[in-house]
Amino acid sequence: MPPPLRALDGEVTHITNYSKRLAPALRLGVVVCPPPLRRRLVALKRATDLGCSALLQYTLAEFLQRGYLRAHLARTLPEYRRRRDALVDALEAHLPTGFDVQIARRGVTLWIPLPDGIDPGAVFMEAQHQGVLIMPGTLHTQHAMEQSGLRLTFCAEPPERLIEGARRLGSALATVEAGRRAPINTLEGP
Repeated sequence: MPPPLRALDGEVTHITNYSKRLAPALRLGVVVCPPPLRRRLVALKRATDLGCSALLQYTLAEFLQRGYLRAHLARTLPEYRRRRDALVDALEAHLPTGFDVQIARRGVTLWIPLPDGIDPGAVFMEAQHQGVLIMPGTLHTQHAMEQSGLRLTFCAEPPERLIEGARRLGSALATVEAGRRAPINTLEGP
């Protein structure tokens, strides 16, 4: 792999976090930047929030200094790959004709582009009705004119649940594509 830009030029600012590599709920950002910029960024951060948990920051620093991240990734990456592959295989088996799955080169999400005329909000509602939670792509785009689609995550569920979710999503897409919606069962009093 080529070296990071920061290694080639100390004036490059590098911004990252550990939420995808370590723990999805870990909301600690990291900025590596030139010292003059560092003072300004620290002042800006202090002015805009009440601070992050010092315990989490020290814990992450210790975790990284001891080299535990490599061992953690050696365990989690093969498992995430297994889950991703299970979901992709199940989607290919259950999606209606004309729907494709795009596999990201990195990360823990898949993208399903939607054909023209298929509303991501309608797919979201029908999928929820069928018991599967997805993210309409409209929540992950800046421009309404971009290709609409669905964003699926796979890291938090075991393969069996991902397979069932793919089956339900396929059914939801078929329902929306056909322009019909199954009636919602409501609890009504006597």
